[in-house]
Amino acid sequence: VIARRDREEAAAVNQRIARAQYLPQLSLSAGYGGFTNVFTDNNFPVSQALLGKQSSCFQRGTVLQIVGQPFNSATCSAITLTPAEIGAARSTNDAFPFGLTRNPYNVSAQFTLPLFNGWQREQRVAEAAVSRDNARQAVRQQELAAQQAVRVAYLNLDAARQTVAIQDENGKLARQALLLAETRYRVGQATFLDVANARADFARAENDRITAVYDFHRAFAALEQAVGRRLR
Repeated sequence: VIARRDREEAAAVNQRIARAQYLPQLSLSAGYGGFTNVFTDNNFPVSQALLGKQSSCFQRGTVLQIVGQPFNSATCSAITLTPAEIGAARSTNDAFPFGLTRNPYNVSAQFTLPLFNGWQREQRVAEAAVSRDNARQAVRQQELAAQQAVRVAYLNLDAARQTVAIQDENGKLARQALLLAETRYRVGQATFLDVANARADFARAENDRITAVYDFHRAFAALEQAVGRRLR
């Protein structure tokens, strides 16, 4: 029953989702980000800065040669970076994560008004309603079956209880009959056959009583199974 109720609740949720397709929808989205470039080799920016400084020197030398001034290219090749220039070059590779180049903010909105989609929406709503009705009927059917099982198990238990009471009374009567037969046999008013018959009747009554008690416990276990929990 619990499992079928869960399926009914799931069908109800699907029905609400299907009906929600008739409602207009508004969606909002926003974006914000940035980017940066980071070299895996921290000495690469230093090499680039040195090449740039030497290149500037060679460019000045070319200008000097054009105007007829002396120029020694070895001077440019011997150029090095100062510690401050090396630190500045390496600092350009420390942009992540706080030196990002930020992208502009992006905000967008979308409004959807469902009008007509070839009756697909109506079909989904109808199918969801049928599924919920089927689940509701399945729950009701299972509940009725469980109630019937409990009712039958209780009636069987009550019948077994009455049978135990009857067989217990029969056992008492058979014991009294056996005692009476033995007493009459001792005083000569009954034969040994009478005593043997009384003992056989008592044995059958006791066996019937034990069987009735066993059937009672079986009926009680069946009732517990129908109810779904222990009753003792």
